[in-house]
Amino acid sequence: MSLEYTLLGLLRRKPRTGYDLSKIVAKTTNFYWTATRTQVYQSLKRMANKGWITPETIWQTGKPSKQMYHIEEIGEKAFLEWMQSSPDEPVLKEPFLVQMYFLDSLSKEEILEKITAKKELHEASLKEYQEYGKTIVDPKRNEKENLARSLPWMAGILFEEMWIEWCNEAIKQVEKLDE
Repeated sequence: MSLEYTLLGLLRRKPRTGYDLSKIVAKTTNFYWTATRTQVYQSLKRMANKGWITPETIWQTGKPSKQMYHIEEIGEKAFLEWMQSSPDEPVLKEPFLVQMYFLDSLSKEEILEKITAKKELHEASLKEYQEYGKTIVDPKRNEKENLARSLPWMAGILFEEMWIEWCNEAIKQVEKLDE
């Protein structure tokens, strides 16, 4: 459901095509709320059926037509209600931690390989966040708009750093194991 609200939030800023929305999601909110292009288009269809948005057909010479989506008053209302609602309880579904729960099924070397691979994934994600961070603040935006983009980014940085720290500590603990 958060994808629909993400799209409403983007459409509040200005009307966009499904393609544009997919590109923006891939470069921004995809760090903490993943969505494929197909999911974006499916959500747009559901949102139009709810009356939250209206598609406008843009005819183009020599190109296929495209749909420009506009937020409607009912969509604006739904978005603001969502924004003003209490945060959901955190949900942690991490298959890797389930695997760690059963790590006694693996050899010491296999455990170390698995944790090292996890660490490398988080190091790569951290690097992506750091690169993205170079483009977050835009002097054309006001302070509140820049903060809206930088706070989730900061959470992402801390999340990746926490996982890297956990992996380092886990590796130390596993290395102490007798085999």
